[in-house]
Amino acid sequence: IDLMGVLSSFRREGIGFRMVDEALKIAKWNGCEQIVLEVPEKDSTAIAFYEKYGFRHKRNLITFFIKRPGTKGFSLKKSDSSRIIECALSAISNFKRNPEWEREPSSFTHLEQYNFDFVENPEGKERGYCIWQEKDSLFYVRDAGPVKSSSYREIIGGLCGIAKDKGLTPLFPTVPDDDPLFMEATELDPQVLLKQSEMIYKIH
Repeated sequence: IDLMGVLSSFRREGIGFRMVDEALKIAKWNGCEQIVLEVPEKDSTAIAFYEKYGFRHKRNLITFFIKRPGTKGFSLKKSDSSRIIECALSAISNFKRNPEWEREPSSFTHLEQYNFDFVENPEGKERGYCIWQEKDSLFYVRDAGPVKSSSYREIIGGLCGIAKDKGLTPLFPTVPDDDPLFMEATELDPQVLLKQSEMIYKIH
């Protein structure tokens, strides 16, 4: 579930539960095994609502930006989405990623407004990939990852350097706290903008 809400004048009438019931029916018809949604950590009312229905907290999703200058000399090389998706699939197995739904490689095929680029080090060697776009003054990273011989720390540092060269602030939205993209970013003193609870409902 990407987004759901009930107008304030119609709350406490069971409409929210009926909406989730309908979503559950659709999910069952389509053979889904679970329903996933994200709730801001501070929205205790919404969390209590979903817990009452049967959703359970899985992990935190962190939206963060990095102010440090990063590593100089890295650059981006334009690619096509199919090659970048292959890299993203390899990163899942090579680095034991468990991405949330927005970082599932199968969801990347409809991102026409994003750039699909390889990340090259100062020697011109491909060290990873990045799916990104410029939003206002932000270098908005939909996903990024290393090739097998590289590391997330190297790629994050390189992307921060690239963003600074462009006069942009690198932003990493809704990254799971157990994902190496976040865990290795902690070495660069990330500034947390938003923390959300990823909640799961298992369909029996």
